[in-house]
Amino acid sequence: MTKRELLIFIILNVILNFLFSTVFQGKPSPDATSYDRTASVFATEGKFVEPVFALDEKNDVVMRDKPFSDGGLGYPIFLGTIYKIFGVDGSGREAGMIIQAIILGVSVPLSIYLFLSLLNVGLFWARLALLATLLWPTGVILSMDLLTESLSTSCLSIFMVSSALFIMRPRNQNSFNFFIFLLSAVGLFLLRYEFAPVILLVFSGIACLNYHRAPENMKLTIVAGIFLGLVFIFPGIRNYLIFDRYVPLSTTGGKVLWLAAECKGSFEFYGKSKDTFVKAYVQGDYLKTDDNLRDIAVTEVKRDPVKYIKCSVGRVINTIFVAHEEFSWSQGSTLEKIIKIYQRLFKVVIVLGYVFGIFILIRENLYAVAGMLGGIFFFKFLIIHALLNGGPRFATVIEPMAIALTCYVLDRKSKNDISGKLQFP
Repeated sequence: MTKRELLIFIILNVILNFLFSTVFQGKPSPDATSYDRTASVFATEGKFVEPVFALDEKNDVVMRDKPFSDGGLGYPIFLGTIYKIFGVDGSGREAGMIIQAIILGVSVPLSIYLFLSLLNVGLFWARLALLATLLWPTGVILSMDLLTESLSTSCLSIFMVSSALFIMRPRNQNSFNFFIFLLSAVGLFLLRYEFAPVILLVFSGIACLNYHRAPENMKLTIVAGIFLGLVFIFPGIRNYLIFDRYVPLSTTGGKVLWLAAECKGSFEFYGKSKDTFVKAYVQGDYLKTDDNLRDIAVTEVKRDPVKYIKCSVGRVINTIFVAHEEFSWSQGSTLEKIIKIYQRLFKVVIVLGYVFGIFILIRENLYAVAGMLGGIFFFKFLIIHALLNGGPRFATVIEPMAIALTCYVLDRKSKNDISGKLQFP
């Protein structure tokens, strides 16, 4: 397979990801609306809180401070950077969707390509697997949660592939490959803390294998272990990176509202119509209002939800939504029903293919790869899907590898060698 073919699949993936997450839905995607919901998410004692005000099932405004304990320190910093660059209005969300389309469009086919080349799959099935990635946006993007999910998905895919490379072909690795491996591991840790045990387990396994099979790579493994150990051992590093940028500002109602520390002076709370309905000012570390902020918001937000806050002194605040509108599908649409049915069927087939692929890998005595992939599969299912009710995240992470494994199984069962083999990169 030529680099031009791979590049074509990547470009098509980027385009389709963007179209299905914006244009084809006819409205901002769930991911874009999640920006509204998570725009005021900032760190507090290692956790994250949603906006102070939100809409409940009855469309009434309620106080809300649900913690997010699984986010990494890259979570608020990354979102904040997007809004600082592109603004907190629609432009920021559109820019985020473009970035997400590029991230997913590149990482999914690239990780599949690397994994297929590792398994020495025939070109025919490799092309089929990459062709299947063009179905990816329609089946997955509709259930994507956050832009940071696309980042963590990319890091996990690359981490899995590079781990397999080190386990199966340790003598073929060089410093550049190890740098990519380390970068994906660090990125994964920064974005999703719950992957910490998996990362440490994989690093330990690779260190043991390298000691026996490729001792010349041990120094690279040791450096990586020391670096990750520092991140784990000294939580003060995380706190410094977070709290150096944000400070808590309490409302008069006693709840916590997170605002950018760099913005001082008075604040103007704007709704969709851009009519100011709340004015506030900062005194020390507290946000003060002339009246009770909660009472005003409960009254006004029903007809004009807060979209952004304007700061009279300093830069415009990044990620500071006080309330949001919940995303809801337009019920009854025939196209919507077809897409949802397709989405469910696609995920069922892919998950079954993934599980079947694991058994085939075990039969082929690739226990290390099978154990690693199976462990991550189980870990994600148990922690994210079952305990944190994060179905879309669970499905999104495993599907790229499932496509590759499915085509690998088909390749093993067929006698199709006429198209040659995919060359190891």
